[in-house]
Amino acid sequence: MQILLLLAAAFPQGEVLVDAAVESASVQAGATIELRVGMDIPAGWHVYHPDQDSAEGITVSVEVEGAEAAGKLACDKEPRVHRETIGGKVHETLWLFGSPELTLPIKVEGPPGARTLGVEVGWQMYNESVCLAPESTFLSVSLEVLP
Repeated sequence: MQILLLLAAAFPQGEVLVDAAVESASVQAGATIELRVGMDIPAGWHVYHPDQDSAEGITVSVEVEGAEAAGKLACDKEPRVHRETIGGKVHETLWLFGSPELTLPIKVEGPPGARTLGVEVGWQMYNESVCLAPESTFLSVSLEVLP
């Protein structure tokens, strides 16, 4: 019974919920708009901020099919800096909690008409003692490309 209680405490009570939308349902061909990705991270868990050094852990990532990234992935929340000494070396990581919103400027090219963008969001969830396997989800975002 104690083993089951320890396992339940080690894993999140829920999963990361993710949604995606564009700032406008229509866009001029060749224009740049913001893709917004919202995350809802379970209490007691965190993911690494996009500015995190990838040598220190897997960061949140956003990839788009059907449009071109036109800038850097940004986050509306400041990360919490976590410092830990391992083997005499100080490791610094940037933690995101709660419900951060990520934004990625994207450039939409091509002929006018209805378009569906594929959005892949990747992350790895951590708590003070456990790193879960990396995860990703694939979302669709619809928009109208104007001439």
